Amino acid sequence: SSAMPWGIKVRNFSCSLFSAGHKTDVNAVIQAEAAGKLVRAESYSHDIYSAAAEAYIDIANYAAAVFKIHMHEMPEHIMQKG
Repeated sequence: SSAMPWGIKVRNFSCSLFSAGHKTDVNAVIQAEAAGKLVRAESYSHDIYSAAAEAYIDIANYAAAVFKIHMHEMPEHIMQKG
């Protein structure tokens, strides 16, 4: 079974670099299908790995929140099966 109930399908990932003096920041943008919707997350960080991870975590948190709401709307006898 999957950790995410609907899964996350990344449709687009892009990065931009921004320099200010001796400092470079990365802007990561992810567009993905999550919880049945097309969603977009954006993050800024000092490196590409952190920026991409933070954007992806935002999308995963969105999917988890939608799933939690969905589970509360289901009749109790359905949730107990399985």
